[in-house]
Amino acid sequence: MHSVIETSDSTFSKYWSELYENDPLQNPLYLQRRDAVFPFAARQPEFQNRSFLIVARDAPVFGCSLTTHKDERGATHMGYFGMEASTHVNRAAMAIPSNNFEPQSILLLQEHINRLMEEIKPDSVDYMDPVSCGVMSPVTQVLLERGAIPIVQKAQLIDLSISAHALIRNISKSYRGLIHWGHRNLQLEVLTRSRLDKGLEENLNGFLEASLDLAHKRFKNCRGYEEFLRKGKAFLVRANHQERGVANALFVHNNKTCHYLTGSTSAKAPNRPILHCMIWYAMLHSKRLGCDRFDLASSALAENGDDEFAIAAERFGGMSHTRLKLHLGQ
Repeated sequence: MHSVIETSDSTFSKYWSELYENDPLQNPLYLQRRDAVFPFAARQPEFQNRSFLIVARDAPVFGCSLTTHKDERGATHMGYFGMEASTHVNRAAMAIPSNNFEPQSILLLQEHINRLMEEIKPDSVDYMDPVSCGVMSPVTQVLLERGAIPIVQKAQLIDLSISAHALIRNISKSYRGLIHWGHRNLQLEVLTRSRLDKGLEENLNGFLEASLDLAHKRFKNCRGYEEFLRKGKAFLVRANHQERGVANALFVHNNKTCHYLTGSTSAKAPNRPILHCMIWYAMLHSKRLGCDRFDLASSALAENGDDEFAIAAERFGGMSHTRLKLHLGQ
């Protein structure tokens, strides 16, 4: 028997936890727990959580992180608390041995998305297809048929379970050189929840504001960044040069997967690429946290024209992965 479970259902949390544990990507930004959803969203009642699960034989198969909200002009948007909506899969529910799901589960997922689209009639939809297990999401097909425009996003998934020596050897020679330069010329430190004193809060305010442009306007309220830090779900890597803070990079994690999120640099930063060393420092810290995966999906910054924060993620080793960003409407 197949059914749709929505957030209002008493069993939603139980099923979502099971789904998330078996999701190949385990993106920390889509945890669906009260303490993990962007805290500023709770203070903005225009966000309505329309997330749902597809359950078959008492096991979750698909999940969809989805919210709706109205902007200042009254237009309705579908996404997920200022990010793209996204789907998640239960790897254990795949038909063995192929990367396929039961047709009934796929059909029900597509029917429910179509039903929501007809009910909500959004002016725009932003969706991220994680292409889990190498399979394009059925939601992508629905959106493409409705005229959505796809954009390919490259990601790099790095296995942190190997030794630090193996990790550094997997990084390209040129990037290892930049990392060594950073170690010689920068003072790096990790700032976590325990370091949120008054001085850090003042530093955070400036960092968060400067980060918005580099984050491609992905998040609608920078206070959400600070809340991630306060709840122990994120950490900052700060680079100091000649006793001055010159750059910050923000990473979010769930103690299993760590994502590079955004960064900013000051005018006093040296005229050398510095993000490479900061990412390496974050990889080692993530490893100490117990994370076994490091995701550089947010690192495609070359188009910003900021040389200090332009990197080629594949040079950090790991496995390349392609995702699809889709936009429908305005």
